[in-house]
Amino acid sequence: MYADLPGETSVKFIGEQNYIPDIVIQNESKESMLIIEVTSPFEQHLEYAETHKQSKYEKLKSELEKQNEIKKCTLITIEIGSRGLITQKNTDKLKQLQSMKEIKLSQNIKLLKKNLSKIAITCSYIIYHSRYSDQWDEQKPLLSVNT
Repeated sequence: MYADLPGETSVKFIGEQNYIPDIVIQNESKESMLIIEVTSPFEQHLEYAETHKQSKYEKLKSELEKQNEIKKCTLITIEIGSRGLITQKNTDKLKQLQSMKEIKLSQNIKLLKKNLSKIAITCSYIIYHSRYSDQWDEQKPLLSVNT
């Protein structure tokens, strides 16, 4: 598993454009890959964000499959509103992730949604209060891991 987080190994794909997915899970034989892209737009832009991320990462998926590097590549985008909204469509995506054998979600969907909403709201709050700051400390985490 690779994640675009400090202290974690991230994956950068160079192709037509640079891709840095949030989470990449590849099976041991490296024949299949799961790309998870998470974004937190304002609620009015959830649909646009999904379309944009799908379009962007479909190109990567096609490139990987065309080069025969990966036989099966699955892309799941998850959009959580900046005020914590998780739509039914995204709930279904979380359930899809939960059903995958490569992923072991220990939380039930209701608790997972609550935690994801809380994280989105907290990050939006922190970003809002930092709007006049000309400095952003990338080393300082916005949230503790147990949030």
